[in-house]
Parts: sequence; structure tokens; C-alpha cells
Amino acid sequence: MRIGFITQLHWNRYGDFWQNIIRDTGAELVFANKEEILANLKDERLENIDNLIFKVAAAEAIALKDVDLIIAPDLNQYKEIAKGGGQDPWLANFPETLQTVVKGLAKVYGVASQKTPNAQEKAIELLMALSHSPGVSKQILSEHLAKLKAQDADIRHIDKYKDVKALVGQAWLVESFAELANSDFDLIKQTTIAPQILKDEAARHDSLIDTDAEVLGACYLFGRKAAINKILFIADKNSANDLWLNRRAKKIIHKDFETIFIQDLLNDEDLIIELITEPSKLMPTILLEEEEIEKQENEDDDSDNSSQPA
Repeated sequence: MRIGFITQLHWNRYGDFWQNIIRDTGAELVFANKEEILANLKDERLENIDNLIFKVAAAEAIALKDVDLIIAPDLNQYKEIAKGGGQDPWLANFPETLQTVVKGLAKVYGVASQKTPNAQEKAIELLMALSHSPGVSKQILSEHLAKLKAQDADIRHIDKYKDVKALVGQAWLVESFAELANSDFDLIKQTTIAPQILKDEAARHDSLIDTDAEVLGACYLFGRKAAINKILFIADKNSANDLWLNRRAKKIIHKDFETIFIQDLLNDEDLIIELITEPSKLMPTILLEEEEIEKQENEDDDSDNSSQPA
């Protein structure tokens, strides 16, 4: 079975666990490369998608042709919140919206992009569908369960800085454009803080979907840290949710504040290229190790053969 992956959203959070348990079932892992994604951005099915990251992710899904299943991250656990990103179907339920809007895709299977309580349940469900064996499913899950355990995080390291800037915004924008937005060596990025800390921070003030809570939680946290003297907010001009978050951030933050639109950093073509995840970062570590071992074995064989007498 060929399984494709959406890597443009929260891949660094969910990719390691899900690709490895699927690999252990014997399925073939399939990734779209940058050229394939760029080529499919012109597909007419994407014409009405305004938010750039979701257009890129949808183009990636189209590029995953001839797969049996597409794994996509479910960005938000609490979909019943009807404010902010809760009103945007791409944010509130990305897998379902992708399947509905982009006709002709293979079945899209949504998995938690966060370390949520239902991640194990979803993993067993998928493993059973792929292996058809309860025993094999449980064994595979147990071997990778540690990847689902949230790591402890300490935010006191922020206090060692003095008069530094912080960058906030949707995680995929912060990760892609931090250096272009500001090249300060000591820039503190929202994505260096554990998502749960940011969500807990936001929960003290409002009920929000997870992606909104991370951004505004960072605003609350950085806003009260004396070490931070300015907050930069990175946003997509075409995202109604980014604009809403930006307005809320301005009300929360009582420090020097600057909005940076990604459209002001690069031209349209370069902007998309910068946003797309490099294919070299998508390969499972274990596969890279296996390829290196195989390469070494082949080199050893060649060496042995060349040393033998005719």
C-alpha cells in the first residue's frame, strides 16, 4: 500500500511518529517534491483558496497521485469554538475540508498534529486498517509510544536575555520566514516554546481553537516578559484569520509592536518556494540510515570484488 503525507503543516510535530508506525506495517511512504507541488499550484481546484499555506498543502495533496491514502494533520482538537479560526474550515477541520474542496483525491485520513489523548486511539485504528492484526498493531504502537509523550519545557531561559525581540504568528509562518522577518541572533521565536504552554497561557483569558491559542498565548507570555522589548507579528495578508489574530494581538500587547506581512518579504514566486518544506527534510531518519548502510555494503562488495584476482 502507498501512503502519502501532507508535510506543509506541523510536520515537525506529527511526522516522526506517524511515518514510522506506518513504515513498520510494510506500507510504502510517498512524499511530493517541491517541483511537483509548484506545478500543481495552478490547478483550477485551488482557485478559491486564499490562505497561502493551505493552497500549498492542497497542491501537495494533488501531487500525491497514485497513493491509496493521504495522511493529513488535524490542526485543532476543539472544533466547536466558533470564533477566530473556528470560523475557517481549513483551520477548524483541515483533513475534511481538503477532501471536500479538492475533488479527486485519495481518501484523506486526519491524524492529530498535537500530542492529544486520542492520538493512540487513532494510531490503533490506522494500524489495524493497514496490518489487519491486533497483535501487530499493538506491537508497532508500543515501539513508538514514547514519541507521543509530551516533553517537559522550561520558559525561564527567556529571562536570561535583555532587550530582545520576539516573533509570533502561525507556527508554519514563523518556521519558514523567521530569518527573513528579522535576522537578530537573539530573536526569540514562538515555536521554541512548547505549544501546550502557549495554549495554557491563552486559556487563562479566552476559549480559542488550538492554533489561535498558540499565537495569542505567545502574545500574552512575551508581553509580560521583561526581557522582550518588541514583538513582531508575522502574517499572511490573504488570511482572514491572520488579520483577526493580528488585531487581537495589538490589543493584548502593550510593548513596541510591528506587523510583518510575508508578501512584503518576497515576490509571489519566491514566497511560495520559501514556504514549501524541502523534500530532503521529509525522509524518516531510519530510512536514511538504512540507505547509508546499503550504500556502504555495496561499496564494500565492490571493494572486495576489485581486490580478487582475475
